[in-house]
Amino acid sequence: MKRFACSGMFRRGAVLIAAALLSLSTCKTLPDLISEPVVSFNGVSLRGVDFTKIDLLARINVKNGNPFAIPFPETDWEFFISGKSFLSGTIKSGAQLAADSTSVVEIPLTVPYEGLDTAVSTLVNADEAPYRVNVGLRFPVPVLQEKTFKSEFSGVIPLLKAPRLSFNGIKFNSLDPQKVEFVLTWAVENKNSFEIKLDKLDYAFTVDDTPWARGQVGEQVSVRQYSLPPRKTTEIPVTVVINSLSLISQIAGMAMEGRDVAYNCGGQAALLPVFPGLRPLTLSYNYNGRMNLRR
Repeated sequence: MKRFACSGMFRRGAVLIAAALLSLSTCKTLPDLISEPVVSFNGVSLRGVDFTKIDLLARINVKNGNPFAIPFPETDWEFFISGKSFLSGTIKSGAQLAADSTSVVEIPLTVPYEGLDTAVSTLVNADEAPYRVNVGLRFPVPVLQEKTFKSEFSGVIPLLKAPRLSFNGIKFNSLDPQKVEFVLTWAVENKNSFEIKLDKLDYAFTVDDTPWARGQVGEQVSVRQYSLPPRKTTEIPVTVVINSLSLISQIAGMAMEGRDVAYNCGGQAALLPVFPGLRPLTLSYNYNGRMNLRR
């Protein structure tokens, strides 16, 4: 069984076929000499999936029962989501379908998640969506070239939603001459129907360009305690203690002045989705804001 990918130039093989027909018989009409190819659905496989798209590979069987090769068909396809047309394309190739054999026409499909909920409003909060692919094949062969051989297949694809990481700010527990203690809090929103694990969270926190804290969540707590349940927003607090007298003095001065100060919190979070075939996800973040230490 031969396979043909979706690239190349479309060529007509009418001359070669005419020669083959003449060698077979001069007494029969063309319809008697040319057998129609048989088109059938083979299957769909998953090539890859992430939070932006899903890659599928559809396969169509084409049986050429003639004792001579025929040109690769021009193949039109249209992809529907929840009954609405979303993608379409045409496949052309200069290859030949071998005599008395079954070949496979491969149709790679990349379905982006962006725009799906706009195109189909019912998918806004959906975890999966029904799809259908319509295929039409046309063979540049005498007698067959005016006919379109149709096939269709359907299934269901998962709809993944990228988790969202946000920084909820800083809250002081104590501000005295011996120790400054505050809590930095992040939140991760998981809109999916499956759990996501937090593998690590790196952070660097500065105030007025002065480093106040730097580290990784796992250094203070067992980061793998953080399971991000489906359809929930989970907060991740980190307590920071400053014992440096020079930095404490600087912080006390900011509080006494009562002025607003600028802060920045940046870093990366590594997430492990509990979903077959889905790779780990790294989210980079960089948040800026202002706060007043007197308040």
